[in-house]
Amino acid sequence: MLRAIVAAAAAGVSSAGPWAPAQCAGALPVTIDGAAQTWQVVTFAGAKGVAADGMRLSVAHNDRAYLVSECTAGGSFSADLFATNFKLLGSRFNFTFNLGNSGCGCNLSLYLVSMPGYDSSGNPNPGEGDGYCDANDVGNQWCPEIDVIEANTAALAVTPHNCSAPANKHYSRCDKGGCSVNPHKSNPTLFGPGSSFTIDSTRAFVVSTVFPTDPATGMLAAMTTTISQGGASFVLSHTDANCGAGYLAAMTAPLASGMVPTFSVWGDSGPTMSWLDEPPCDAATSCNSATAGASYTDLSITKL
Repeated sequence: MLRAIVAAAAAGVSSAGPWAPAQCAGALPVTIDGAAQTWQVVTFAGAKGVAADGMRLSVAHNDRAYLVSECTAGGSFSADLFATNFKLLGSRFNFTFNLGNSGCGCNLSLYLVSMPGYDSSGNPNPGEGDGYCDANDVGNQWCPEIDVIEANTAALAVTPHNCSAPANKHYSRCDKGGCSVNPHKSNPTLFGPGSSFTIDSTRAFVVSTVFPTDPATGMLAAMTTTISQGGASFVLSHTDANCGAGYLAAMTAPLASGMVPTFSVWGDSGPTMSWLDEPPCDAATSCNSATAGASYTDLSITKL
């Protein structure tokens, strides 16, 4: 559900422009099947709100970053930069999320996209300069997107977005709205600020997402997200029953071939964010960009 977020350093880059200069923002450990690996964080050159210290990734308002296997100082974005990514089909993906004081109107997220986007001729397209694409055609490039979580301290949502089959790696259409599950709609006491909620959103919590396959077909059978904190938890489920027959199966190929982990913090006026947080928020409350920021730790991938 990301809208156009471009760091100030990339302000002059159009969807038809060149690849933008990249900035290496530090390292982040990822444990894969029990083995610790070091991944690199890349963002737009000049971005000041993204930093990874080898343990924690921090992202400030109006910034976006990606995990890649290698990042070269002084380099630029390219299709090769995203060649190594997260292959999550048949796996569990975990991380610890801290929303800080990011309230209504803000969107702090970790999501997966099939970057880079490709044009109709099968060529990688710089889009916003970094090759970005998503299910809302940001940068004039469509591609599959899985919003592992989008949240602020008042609300959260988990949303896969599938797309039509690609031709020469080019996607011509995606489901912009996606199959969204928002716990507030079923039980308003599950998530929010303070000890009266099952998960206190002002403290760090764990997001655990499972992508199981159908043993008979090998296709993605469901998507199950557990939000936990201490001994408390709740589960959000995506299945054919609530997404529609074949919806999740269409996400099989992107998950198997690999998707790029993307971290962003954005937000605007209350009305533009109503899809995420109204209720409990209202249109009079806009994102406070001065206090909006997220941190991510303890990333791991485990085969089921």
